[in-house]
Parts: sequence; structure tokens; C-alpha cells
Amino acid sequence: MKATHQRLEIYRELASTEEHPDVETIYQGVA
Repeated sequence: MKATHQRLEIYRELASTEEHPDVETIYQGVA
């Protein structure tokens, strides 16, 4: 999988939490 800017932002958001956020929570975190 190609490491795009969008994927890196999503990865950073996921790495910053110990929870398992849903799509809406991830979107709000990177928006």
C-alpha cells in the first residue's frame, strides 16, 4: 500500500489513541 499523505494522517490519528475509534471519530480528528 502506497504511503499517501491522507493515509499517514490517519495512521498518526490511530497511533495517538489506545482506543479503537470509528470512522467518524478518525475523520473529526484529522479534519
